[in-house]
Amino acid sequence: MKPLLSFFCLLCLSFGTLQAQSPDYPQNNYPPSRHTQHPNHVLLSPFHLFDGTFMLSYERLFNTGALRISPSVTLRNNRHYYDYGDREEQGWALDFGYKFFFTNRVHKVTPYVGPYIFYRYLESKIQDWNEYTDREYTDYYPRAQYTNYDILGVGVEGGVKFIFGRFTMDVSLGGGVRIPYRNGKSITGGPDDMWDIEYKGVVARGNFSFGISF
Repeated sequence: MKPLLSFFCLLCLSFGTLQAQSPDYPQNNYPPSRHTQHPNHVLLSPFHLFDGTFMLSYERLFNTGALRISPSVTLRNNRHYYDYGDREEQGWALDFGYKFFFTNRVHKVTPYVGPYIFYRYLESKIQDWNEYTDREYTDYYPRAQYTNYDILGVGVEGGVKFIFGRFTMDVSLGGGVRIPYRNGKSITGGPDDMWDIEYKGVVARGNFSFGISF
């Protein structure tokens, strides 16, 4: 797992270097867009709330692109999880991305494409009942099973950014590769369900967010 964490840190450093090298006013004949007068954007992703995840995004706009950082917190409880009992999950995640705009300046509607990378930590607790039998007497007592997950992902996404005054909105679709680790060890022979926490392989993703600029 250490090489993947090193790759994650290296890619984040590359995003930071890209931000430092991206001028607010490119050296061409295009004047700066009025939509970059408020280059700091804070957005909320409402659909993640249905999954028990609260995600905020901060974006720094330039004339030809935007740097994005999206932290999130997950708290959810799945009752009657299969036949095992109740399952509680809590954790956090960091998602980084850079958006390359298809236009030479920011407009009200600006299409983009760019890479993303994320790290997610999740602690899973399954509360079930253990059976104890002594001759003809059977009793049950509660038992908790804890599992820690580290999930890394990288890919490409494209979308459209909307700016109307101080109000901003973003819609994106994309995909990439997802690599989970269970209790510090790589998962082999995992499930085929792309939405399962232990899934390893190619995944699709999408997002809708809205917020304000300042």
